[in-house]
Amino acid sequence: MTVSTGGRRDPAVLPALREASGRRRSGPPARLRRFAVLVAMADRECLRDVRLLVLVLVLPAVVVVAMTLAAETTQDAGAAAYDPAAFLLPGVLPLAVLVLALPGTVGPVVRWRTTGVLRLLLTAGGGTGGLPWALLPSRAVLALVSAATTVLVCAAGGVLRVRPADVPALVLTGALGTAALLAVGLLVAAVVRSVVEFRVLLWAGSVLLAVLGGILAPPLVLPGPAAALLGWTPTAVFADAWRALLTGSAPTHPVPASWAVLALVVVAAATATEVVRRRQSTPRSPS
Repeated sequence: MTVSTGGRRDPAVLPALREASGRRRSGPPARLRRFAVLVAMADRECLRDVRLLVLVLVLPAVVVVAMTLAAETTQDAGAAAYDPAAFLLPGVLPLAVLVLALPGTVGPVVRWRTTGVLRLLLTAGGGTGGLPWALLPSRAVLALVSAATTVLVCAAGGVLRVRPADVPALVLTGALGTAALLAVGLLVAAVVRSVVEFRVLLWAGSVLLAVLGGILAPPLVLPGPAAALLGWTPTAVFADAWRALLTGSAPTHPVPASWAVLALVVVAAATATEVVRRRQSTPRSPS
């Protein structure tokens, strides 16, 4: 029997899961073997999804560069309140991770749920609890590539002013921001049940978070109370700390405070995802 992920047949998944679920006294635990199979399946699905690769690795850079050029062309130099390049160009990574967290994470899980893949995996492997977390390795690699792209874009735009002493803080910011947004994506994936809900979330949530969440628009374009509230969202604190460390600009919030918010989001979202996952992992017996 084969598993179809996103319209593609993967004949190795179910036999491998059944083999990994078998009881063996030697070798790694069966749970780890099952997780390794799920990671391999998620990695193959990610590499085959050309649309996702373009959305993550190409589109954010194109959008950010285009918006920077447009802002610099139309901006009144005498009334300039911010540097468009210094604000927008570092947003390549936060925007890419936002895409990874919503269409890149929620999308595959919703497709697998609606096409019956999760049911097959549940039958073959004794559970799907590791599946959400199995998506993370491939997405971490894509985030790393996006981070490198961000550095190159900022260097080309003349706004890369990171100090050697700030490199560890920059790496920590990128890791915490990526983990926070992906954790939120996993939570949303555990809750969303239909393709219709996913599409609404994709187009409405992604655009609103990118524009109002501090990635593509500075707080000065929003009313005072709204800017203060939205300035503490995960996307805003991620983009703010990442931008400040990358360009040497003054952050809106202290960088350690942004780390604390992102760490709190990771813990809260991961815990909530695990609670939802445990409720859904055991198939209900017919009444």
